[in-house]
Amino acid sequence: MGYEQAVKNYSLTVSAFWLAVVDRWQKARDNALKDPPKYTADNLASDVVALWAKGMDAWWGLLPLTGSPVLPSAVLIGQTAAGLLNKVTFVDHVTTIVSLPQQPQFTSTDLVGAADSIALARVKVTPKGDGFDINLDYTGVSQAPVAGLYQGLAYESTLRLPLAVILVNLS
Repeated sequence: MGYEQAVKNYSLTVSAFWLAVVDRWQKARDNALKDPPKYTADNLASDVVALWAKGMDAWWGLLPLTGSPVLPSAVLIGQTAAGLLNKVTFVDHVTTIVSLPQQPQFTSTDLVGAADSIALARVKVTPKGDGFDINLDYTGVSQAPVAGLYQGLAYESTLRLPLAVILVNLS
């Protein structure tokens, strides 16, 4: 990788970090100012984990030839398993800075954990703006997943390129 490309990649990584900070700060502030406040400790934990991962990615980007030590994390905490039924639940938006094909095909793995798994068909990864959105689609489903911690990957399937870790904690 040439110097110019390294500088460009680092600048994009740092910019993505600060954009994520501003976006999460604004959402947290909006939820905290609602009456009654809607910003909880679970929301804080989700914000801290996601921003820590983005911050680590930016710092490690300073070292030449190391690559990214962490993938961005899409985190959903504090959701009840029964609360997923018959709706689409937004997990997170992930910003991507890697070069993707003209028509990227986003997909994910099963989310594995607890005594069960969240099937690939339920995890929807769709392009949006500067990255992609991750949603859990339980429309028309009558059986909720087992409560517990689930983990999987979102990736671009043409290149088989991992783009984000998906963490879902259901109570």
